[in-house]
Amino acid sequence: MKISNMVESSVQVYKNKVHAAAFTLAEILVTLGILGIVMAMTMPSVIAEYQKKSTVTALKRNYSAISQAINLAMAEIGMNPEEFTRYASWKNKDDPASIRILEKYLHVVSTCSNPIVNCWGGGGANPQGS
Repeated sequence: MKISNMVESSVQVYKNKVHAAAFTLAEILVTLGILGIVMAMTMPSVIAEYQKKSTVTALKRNYSAISQAINLAMAEIGMNPEEFTRYASWKNKDDPASIRILEKYLHVVSTCSNPIVNCWGGGGANPQGS
């Protein structure tokens, strides 16, 4: 076998290997299309799960803040949970002392002088109690 034939055959083998390892544009586009469809089908459930977890986390954080405020208020006034429950019950909801004791331990954004009109009835919140 001549050297030129050997070189030609090795070049031909190399070209075949290079072409065999490549993908066509059509194959790549089909693959991307399938991936897009799969992602479009799974994204709503992923987003819903994320929103659910963030809501649960926010509720836990708020519950913890309220619980800590109540525990600190009970320690400040020297009451056990049963006494504090009676003290801060809905019967005393208009008593400023029972409300102010918790406001010290919570980040209060606004205080409503008349909760029905100023907060929920369209009058808007009354910023900083003024």
